[in-house]
This record gives sequence, structure tokens and C-alpha cells, in this order.
Amino acid sequence: MAPSSTLRRELPRSLETQWRLGYITEVSTVRVGSVIFQLFPYDHEPRHVHALYAGIEVVIDLLDDRTVALSDRVGAIAPANAKRSDVKKVLQVARDHFDDLVAAWEKMHP
Repeated sequence: MAPSSTLRRELPRSLETQWRLGYITEVSTVRVGSVIFQLFPYDHEPRHVHALYAGIEVVIDLLDDRTVALSDRVGAIAPANAKRSDVKKVLQVARDHFDDLVAAWEKMHP
């Protein structure tokens, strides 16, 4: 069964096709203020989250040295012309809540 329409509105653009095909059945969400971090059960390494904020999506890697980094992939920031200040804010929130995000990833990917 496909996720609800509410979930679809918050789904990162990069996963839209998977949702339409019914591959995404469960999403873990961590909300910190106005930033929404989403994790998907069948997502790939490296450990990462999809952050949604102010109409943008940022893919953030959660590194083993307890730091965060903008993912090194095409489409890590969508839209590509997102405000730099919004991207910096999302990265800072991920830094501040690193342990919570890693715990959520580990729970979804035992």
C-alpha cells in the first residue's frame, strides 16, 4: 500500500518515483523546529538523512567521525538554486541533533 497523501507532500523529490511505484511503505521522521528529517528503510549507505525545510530538500551524510556533510551526489540540494542560508541552517540543525539522527538511522537499518 502506498503512503498517505500527507506523506507524499513531504516526500523528497528524489524518492517520488519510488513512492508512486509503492516501494516506500514506512518513513521515519525526525522534526526539529521547522526542519523535517526523513529516513527510509531500504535506503543505501552511506548513512544519511533527507532534510526538508523552506521548500528545499538537502541530503546530509552522517559521518563516522560524528560530523555531518552535504552528500556528494547529484541532486543533494533541490532545487539547485536554494538559498545558501537555508542549506546552512539545515546543516547546523543536523549537527546539533547528530545523535538523534544516527539513532533513527540505526533503528531503521539494524
